[in-house]
Amino acid sequence: MYFIVIANLCITILLVVQFKNFAKIQRHVEKYYPEEWHKASANPMKIRLRTARSAYIHESLQHGFLSTQDDPRLSQFTRNEKRISYLCAVILLCGFVFALVY
Repeated sequence: MYFIVIANLCITILLVVQFKNFAKIQRHVEKYYPEEWHKASANPMKIRLRTARSAYIHESLQHGFLSTQDDPRLSQFTRNEKRISYLCAVILLCGFVFALVY
């Protein structure tokens, strides 16, 4: 019982940390890559601007212009994003195993 509560708390904390890190990366892109920020601000589908920016920057970090930049903050963010995702998956897997065993 306690493991489930602790696992949920850990995953929640990791997701909050990830959201804060993404907000910092958005500010970094806005400051150091104004052309890319301007492209991210284009909203031809008329969806929420915040959602459009987030999706564009995330895609650019993975496969676009930002993925080709030699910027330590961007590469650190992508490494941390992967680590947090893997850690959440491991915690979730441990939760399933724990639920099956007990």
